[in-house]
This record gives sequence, structure tokens and C-alpha cells, in this order.
Amino acid sequence: MQQRKTIGLALGGGGVRGMAHVGVLQVLLENNIPIDYIAGTSVGSFMASHFAIHQDVAALEKLSLGYRRDKFFSLLEPTWRGGFVKGVKVERFLKKWLGVEEFADASIPLAVVATDLLTGDPVIFKSGLLIPAVRASISIPLFLQPFHFDGRWLVDGWLSYPIPDRVVREMGADIVISVDLEDYKMSPQVEHYKPTWRDTAWRSMIIIRKNLSVCTTTHTDVLIQPQIAEIGHVAWKKYFTNHPVRDMIESGRAAAEKKLPEIRKLLA
Repeated sequence: MQQRKTIGLALGGGGVRGMAHVGVLQVLLENNIPIDYIAGTSVGSFMASHFAIHQDVAALEKLSLGYRRDKFFSLLEPTWRGGFVKGVKVERFLKKWLGVEEFADASIPLAVVATDLLTGDPVIFKSGLLIPAVRASISIPLFLQPFHFDGRWLVDGWLSYPIPDRVVREMGADIVISVDLEDYKMSPQVEHYKPTWRDTAWRSMIIIRKNLSVCTTTHTDVLIQPQIAEIGHVAWKKYFTNHPVRDMIESGRAAAEKKLPEIRKLLA
């Protein structure tokens, strides 16, 4: 009897827009698309870890949409040592929400990507302690204090590997599905446009993020790109001021549904 092809899911970084990952996972499960390997960068590392451990997308959706007050107060831990937020409270929440200590506790083979601040190289965790790996992977530079672990100073995995598609390929996946949260549609130049300092900086950062993400999808077979209107501090402000943010999950669903024919064709 011929074995089916295995699928690896690579969840990219993107801050609060990571809620789109929930929508992608919902669609894959609803359509009986198996996930044999999973890896995540930055916010994708938390989403990937929670799913690999619990395989409960309803609980992940609840975590993503709720507890906003608790999340906000976990960030009120000021420091000036490499970032604005110390991150000890953040670690406590990770322990509470993930509920396990080690990669070995996950039901699906899992990988988490961080970045070595001194060398700039990606650091890929697949075994050992899980919480420190996720804490390192979400350490947004200058915002969350760099995390000292295993003799290294670690920061956000997005800096070195925005979408860890090669990671799941090397874990054994025949088909790699990647979720890219950086496909943000900027408004085109309009007549009489004159760039300001703020607009130039904002657009330049988006261009860097967008192009770097594309460069890390060379091992991807199916690329899912949710379209989310908000980005950066605008998205965070919307989230923490209790505005409706379910549309981010819906954007993930819509993008995944578009790709179902591709996925089914590859599986066949």
C-alpha cells in the first residue's frame, strides 16, 4: 500500500497578525489536510508550539482573541537592558498557555527558530526545553529584552528566518506549506506624492520585511499569504484597545481556502 505524502507547515512571523495562523489551521483541519511537521518563527513559534502540543485550534483561537488585559500587563515590566520589556512575565504566560516543558511533549515534530544576536545566524530548536526557545523566538529587538540561553544571546527568529520552510523540509516533509504574513499591499504612489521622513521609514521597513520573507520561501510548495489591512503599531493598537480583530483570523481562512486545490493536487 502506497504511503501518502507528508506535509510540513511553516508559520512565519508578523506580530499580532499571527492570528491569521489560527484561520489557516482551522481550514487545514476542516478539510482533513494532515500536518506531520510544524515549525514557527516569532509569533509563528507560539502558534506552532501550541498546535503541536494540544492540536486544539478552538483553544488557540480563544488564547489569540482573549486575555488581552493579561497580555497588556505582562508587557508592563520595564528594563533598559537591551529592550523595553524584561520578559519574565511573558515567560510565565508561555508556561501557562503551552503547559509543557520540553519539545518531547509535543505530539507533532516541532521546530522553533530564534536568531543569535552576536553572529546573526538562525538558531533552530527541535529538542530540549521548549519555553526558552519560544521566549527567544518572540524577542522583538529593542522591545523585548534579548534572551540569554544556552550560552547565547537570542532575539526574534524573524531576523534570520522569517518563514522556516527549509526547516520542515529537512524534518522530513514531502510537501511544504508556508504562511507568509508580510504580503502587505501598500497604496501606490499618487499624483503629487512627496515622501515624508515617517512615510519613507515606514515604507522602507515594509519593503525589507516583504522581500526578506519572499527570499525564505525557496523550499515552499504552497504559499499562503493572508491579506491583513493593519500592520505594525496600528495592528497592536487595534488589538489592545479591544477593537474587533477576528477579521485577522478570517483573512487566514480566506487565504488558506484559496490554496486548497493546490494542496489536494500535491497530495494526489
